[in-house]
Amino acid sequence: MNEKRLHAGINILLYLIIFVFVNLILSLVVGAVVANIYNLEFSTLFQAIAKPEEYPNLIKEINITSSYTTLFTYLSLFVTLFLYNLKDLKEDIKSFKVIKYLIWIVVGFGILYGVSYLISYLTSLAGVGESDNQNSIVNMIKYGSKIGVFISVVICAPFAEEMIFRKSIGDLTLDKSRWLYYVVATVFFALPHMLSTRAAALDFILMTIPYLFSGLFLAFTYERTRNIYVSIGIHMLNNLLAFILIFV
Repeated sequence: MNEKRLHAGINILLYLIIFVFVNLILSLVVGAVVANIYNLEFSTLFQAIAKPEEYPNLIKEINITSSYTTLFTYLSLFVTLFLYNLKDLKEDIKSFKVIKYLIWIVVGFGILYGVSYLISYLTSLAGVGESDNQNSIVNMIKYGSKIGVFISVVICAPFAEEMIFRKSIGDLTLDKSRWLYYVVATVFFALPHMLSTRAAALDFILMTIPYLFSGLFLAFTYERTRNIYVSIGIHMLNNLLAFILIFV
């Protein structure tokens, strides 16, 4: 394994460790703090986080806990991946073609959001609602920390996801096969966004389509430009508009 692939593999490993173990520890710590503030049994709050539909009276506490856990998890990812990839990030800054790549970002953002919105609209006509991932973000903004969700969703998540699902997967696969890169970068981006969604098979598939398109389009953007700031910029603008529209 060459140095580039080893570096990409460690990136993915760091991502998984933080999401699995750090996220679990943060959930326990933040959950204990919130439970103490609201004079709740910790076990009850933890059960409510796992099955929020069974505890509608705790919706505020659930989303406060979730918003801060999400914030600390993504901040941990952002800092870790930023520091570990500092050399590559500096190189991409040096190779950033300002006018060309800004056009890529603006046009790419328009295509990504426009097509994703159209797909969601068409699936809604079939009676399919939003994924649990999307609903959880809306609820965290409504009941939890708005600033925390903004930092997580608009800044940290796009950076971390592009570093993993585009750059790291690209470093592992693009030299071997472009098609392998597109399949892995698309599917592995979509699935984590759907892990918490419980729905009938057809509804699940239809809910997954917007994420599959987003993963595919962002993979195409990175493959064409080979500059991570382009896909990060598109991803951030997409999430920013989605965040703003929740308040409209």
